[in-house]
Amino acid sequence: MSSPTTPDRTLFHQLINIEQHYDVLPAAWAVIQEHLDKAREIGQGLQPKLYSSYNPELLSGFLVQNNEVTLTKYNQYLEKRKQDGLNVMFPNKEYAKWFLLQNAPTKFVDGAWLQNIYKVGTYSMGSELDSILHPLYKIYVEELGEGVSDMNHVNIYKQDLAREQMHLCPAQSLSFASDPALCDSAFVAPVIQLALSVFPRRLLPEIIGFNMGYEELPLHLLITTEELKGFSIDPYYFLLHVTIDNAASGHACLARNVALEYLEYIARTHGAEAVHEHWQRMLDGYFLNDINPLKKNLEDERQRHAAGLPAEKLCPRAKVESIIRAKAPWAFQVHGDMKLGQMEINTWLDPVNLDINMDPLMNELAGSSWIVPGRPEDSPFLQDLCQFRGRMFHIFTPDEEAAIAEWIRTLEPEDASNAANERAPAAPRDAALEMADLIKRKSAQGQGRHRRLAMKDKDGLTRSLDEFFADIPGMMQALVHNNMMDGFSKSINVGGRMCSYFAPEDREVVQRWMDAGTPLPSTGATCPFSGATAQEATCPFASVPMSEGSSRPRVDSQGTVLPPSPPQDKKAVQGDDLMKRGKLETHVRSSSPHRVLDAPSRLRLPTFHSQTLRPPPHLLYHYLLNMDDFPGAVAIAHHHAHKQFLDIRANVDPSSVDSFPSCGSDFSSGLLKCLDFPLQVNEVASLFDGWWRAQARPVPAQTEEARRSLGPLLMIDGVLLQNFTLTHMHPLPWCAQLLRIHMHRVGYFDYNRNRRNWYKESLTTVSPCSGVFSSQFPSSSFRLPVLMLSAGLFPSTFTPEILGMAACMMRHLEPHLGLFGESGTPPPTTSEGLDGAGGDIPAWGGDGEEIMRAIVSYLDELGAKEGVDAQLEALTRMKVGHETVCRGILM
Repeated sequence: MSSPTTPDRTLFHQLINIEQHYDVLPAAWAVIQEHLDKAREIGQGLQPKLYSSYNPELLSGFLVQNNEVTLTKYNQYLEKRKQDGLNVMFPNKEYAKWFLLQNAPTKFVDGAWLQNIYKVGTYSMGSELDSILHPLYKIYVEELGEGVSDMNHVNIYKQDLAREQMHLCPAQSLSFASDPALCDSAFVAPVIQLALSVFPRRLLPEIIGFNMGYEELPLHLLITTEELKGFSIDPYYFLLHVTIDNAASGHACLARNVALEYLEYIARTHGAEAVHEHWQRMLDGYFLNDINPLKKNLEDERQRHAAGLPAEKLCPRAKVESIIRAKAPWAFQVHGDMKLGQMEINTWLDPVNLDINMDPLMNELAGSSWIVPGRPEDSPFLQDLCQFRGRMFHIFTPDEEAAIAEWIRTLEPEDASNAANERAPAAPRDAALEMADLIKRKSAQGQGRHRRLAMKDKDGLTRSLDEFFADIPGMMQALVHNNMMDGFSKSINVGGRMCSYFAPEDREVVQRWMDAGTPLPSTGATCPFSGATAQEATCPFASVPMSEGSSRPRVDSQGTVLPPSPPQDKKAVQGDDLMKRGKLETHVRSSSPHRVLDAPSRLRLPTFHSQTLRPPPHLLYHYLLNMDDFPGAVAIAHHHAHKQFLDIRANVDPSSVDSFPSCGSDFSSGLLKCLDFPLQVNEVASLFDGWWRAQARPVPAQTEEARRSLGPLLMIDGVLLQNFTLTHMHPLPWCAQLLRIHMHRVGYFDYNRNRRNWYKESLTTVSPCSGVFSSQFPSSSFRLPVLMLSAGLFPSTFTPEILGMAACMMRHLEPHLGLFGESGTPPPTTSEGLDGAGGDIPAWGGDGEEIMRAIVSYLDELGAKEGVDAQLEALTRMKVGHETVCRGILM
């Protein structure tokens, strides 16, 4: 199976499969910061008045005006279409289908930017901010079809494609991310959405702003709905968004209200200065919607279809010639007096003489300093002119840039007409000078492209990368001092974000420098970046012994070299320090919300093994509720859940079928005797009920003290199911059933019926996310909640165990412990609670029946794909989950 071929394709695959790729968070952070920088430039160029200061009336007026302009243009379009009957978006059905296909990566993550916005730990449960953000959860759930699989927007789009005989691999598969039928640019917009989603607290203003822009009614949506009907293509997906995104009461209205209420909240809690900062960041998110290079591909293809041009397979040179011919009518008068060789570029591109000029133009370009024959990754034409801040940024589509790169690879140095531009082989040099020369050569491309990235120099001062480009010895020292070399090396190698900017020989230079101990150019050496001797570039790390297992010396916070450290007992490491690995540090300046990574190497998440640090349960509970601050807890969470489930499976009572022996064969034969296939809900429910009755432990006394000890568990109500709403899972029918349960428990239709809010009010006034919370409850009361938080992070890995735990909680423990109804906890709901969502979830407490239906749906799907043996193994693992809860509560 081929791997994704571009950074955006790779990042798409990793983010949509975040459960297996939590270590991609640093790359996602860097990418979204780069896009936010671009969005601010776009926004300040288009709406400088909006950025100057926040005014609620100005915001409302801006959005109302946008809606009015859209509707006016749409009415004008309809009038014109009545007269000439011509389409403006789809010249033919072939292009309409291609349009649908290229939009699939974005539509398959519909609403993804909101997928983590309303989860346990994202905000202080029960807080004012929590209630303000509740409408965002409503928007996301409506994108998911409110718990009805056939209404799920992703499923609707897939059905539209299937009706047109377009069948794609699952979005979470490598095959989808590598599909050559999809343009590279088709993955940029979904990556933005997914990258936003994994930082729900750090990028909350940006998410609110992006949501406000995305939920606006766009003109192209209205036109698409109108024109697809003419080709007998079902436009329901687009029509659906026209209706639910309406500005009167739909998503656009909810998005606007959330933005206004959020800024009012910031004004009350943080003051006017903070409002201005959050407002600007919100606008950055809003204008992220303007970053979508797929639009250029779509327009180019539309023009080709409108002109009836064939899509010929051309040789690399002919492809570039075709690109030049297509752009020449618009380009031949915009280059001023700039020259290529001895002739002005405008003269070269004059359409009247272009056929005569084409061959000499191609030869002149090949021999110019803009092209490095055979090496597109080093050619300034692609790596300077066509990049952000370059004079030809977005002039070419990604596919056109790929065609130009393909042509450059076919060029041999001797084919370049300007022999003077051929590079002479470099004389042998030491590793430090080679690295310094490499940085100098790349600095022209790097200047201005990393404005929000910074490092600390040897004196502890934070400096931008642009400043370091003017101080190459300082940059080399800072890379080492900030422990960034491993991350830098990974980013420039194949699959990394900067892979295309570094040739294989460049990577060899970096590796040689690392292997040599990352020295600086020695005193008296000829300095390639200044033309003088590097008197101040003496390497402070020369001849210093390295730490065991590392290619770098150990240095303290001041840059002082430390002796090698003795072998360290990981259990002795302080928990907070280890858990904070991966923390994304944010630095905000008064002029704009700069989001600066202090040291990318700190963003790598540690790998935990069997001898890893085991923080006490109340600390791990705190870490897992504050994942933005402690992303390193992800790895220990996986290890913890895996070990707990293995221990339970190895120790369950093997005396009877109901006791679930750990050896699968005995249990399987017993199940085959008592269950009929296909499985029935009542039979599976009876099986679970038998497991419950087999427990020989008494139910805890109904005392206030006993109930209070459940506080840490009650405050994370719904955590087991919340990640089944992630992009890679929610389209599945049984996940839709789990969503309905989650909607019920978080008060989807009525915020006041959010169970966590009720528990918080009755148990404590302290946020569970705070460190103070754990001091109010006994340590033992955190064990089961920690396991639930840990397993919940990996829904596809621990699906059967999670379903077993949820069934035990909802079907058995909650009724027996008096956690609903007249026992004094949340007020009972009426039977019509979720009827509006198309379901029949019974009144409060009916989740016990709904979870059984979801389990049977899951087992049916599993059996259809993998057979009865897979169903039996899943039931075995569900028993493990069920037993885990019983052992955690009935003590």
